[in-house]
Amino acid sequence: MIKFGQTKFEKTITNTISRKYMNNKENIESLLNRLKLQAENYISDRDYYRPINEGINTTDKKLPYKGLALTITQDETNKASHLLEVSLLHPSMATEIKRPLAIGNKKDILEFLNNTKSLDEIKQNIKEMSQKLSTI
Repeated sequence: MIKFGQTKFEKTITNTISRKYMNNKENIESLLNRLKLQAENYISDRDYYRPINEGINTTDKKLPYKGLALTITQDETNKASHLLEVSLLHPSMATEIKRPLAIGNKKDILEFLNNTKSLDEIKQNIKEMSQKLSTI
């Protein structure tokens, strides 16, 4: 019983420390760069991999969302098909909006992530999704 209490406490501390909050230094561009690095190393067109997720929590009360995440997932039946999507979490944490950004093989996903226009596209999608969340 003591071990369970220690394990539960350790998990709580780990979760608290591992959270990333958006501030002036960290923005969507750094989030995209972290995702690029993981995508280059972990995406496989031949083997299964677990979803790649990079996200940040916001502390700004003016924003209509509490969290922002970029996720790359693999199709269950076709190993060479991947989906990159952006998701926003409502401050009530009851609603999440997702929108696909790119779909294809590893090369297609990496081309999208390395494209200079992709950052603008992601920001535009976030702006549109934020407007929808603000009406909820």
